[in-house]
Amino acid sequence: MDTFAEIIMNMYGMSLYEFTVMALDAVIYLVAVIVVLLAFIKLAKITKSKNAKGVKLSIFATILSSFVAAAIAENSDSFGILEVFVLLIPSAFILLSAICFYRFSKEILVKYS
Repeated sequence: MDTFAEIIMNMYGMSLYEFTVMALDAVIYLVAVIVVLLAFIKLAKITKSKNAKGVKLSIFATILSSFVAAAIAENSDSFGILEVFVLLIPSAFILLSAICFYRFSKEILVKYS
């Protein structure tokens, strides 16, 4: 057990307890994201709204653009205008997703109240 703790300390610079808490936090976060996405997909299938499709597409675009932004951030030594613009694209998609989700929830409230 001490060897494993030393390996974690050398690789990540944290104790085994901190690593365990971070791993549990990541697992709980992933489970919560999966539950929310499954519930949203079920709700979107019932309503068949264009706002629901907008939320799904913008979430997908956020995930893809965040991988591109992370790759550019790791490979750039200095950030020019293009790099900064690419780094801001995931935030723009998150804003678009929030707007579509707001419209979708408003549509559901009007429809089912």
